[in-house]
Amino acid sequence: LVAALRRLSERQRHVAVLHYVCDLSVQQVAAETGIAAGTVKSHLSRARAALAPHLDDAAFDDAPTSDLDLGGAP
Repeated sequence: LVAALRRLSERQRHVAVLHYVCDLSVQQVAAETGIAAGTVKSHLSRARAALAPHLDDAAFDDAPTSDLDLGGAP
């Protein structure tokens, strides 16, 4: 998942992390980033499409969660 996130554009990754990890609404992401809500939705849609092939159950079977480093505090 982390490798797939790194393949997104910086803006798509930022928007996706704010929405899905930080649990911000589309409106909150728009306010935080200074981009229009419609553009946030477009970035989220494209990010989901890019990540979808990497999100099947098999992708997580062999990956220990301790190896997932999203850059946050431990």
